[in-house]
Amino acid sequence: MDLEALRHGNFARLGTALNDWSTMVRQLESLETGARDDMRAKAERAKSAGVNATVSREFVTKTAGEFSDAVAQATSILNILRDTRDELVEYRDELNAAIDRAWKKKLTVVGVAGAASRSTSTSTRSRRTVSGP
Repeated sequence: MDLEALRHGNFARLGTALNDWSTMVRQLESLETGARDDMRAKAERAKSAGVNATVSREFVTKTAGEFSDAVAQATSILNILRDTRDELVEYRDELNAAIDRAWKKKLTVVGVAGAASRSTSTSTRSRRTVSGP
């Protein structure tokens, strides 16, 4: 990400994605609860015997477990999105604060291609280029 993209970053789309994934997690949790408390519980209480009953019970139990896995995966994605958004907002705020401090010292910061920045003092017109990672 270049300096200007971060500096003026609008992370509203990440916020929207967070809301969508949060809704998805709640819906999956509801489905998981239903699968666990309703489907699996009924399958385990069923008094059926025989091969079909055993296979059906195992299938229902396995399927209910898949909902738990889906909740865990969706929660992981939600956490990654939240952490990414929070870090980007924090980096943007830190960058803008640093630029504000430089401005008060009569320095300007200009993004340069190749992950470098150039700091130019307006009082002496000297240039100093600092290479980034």
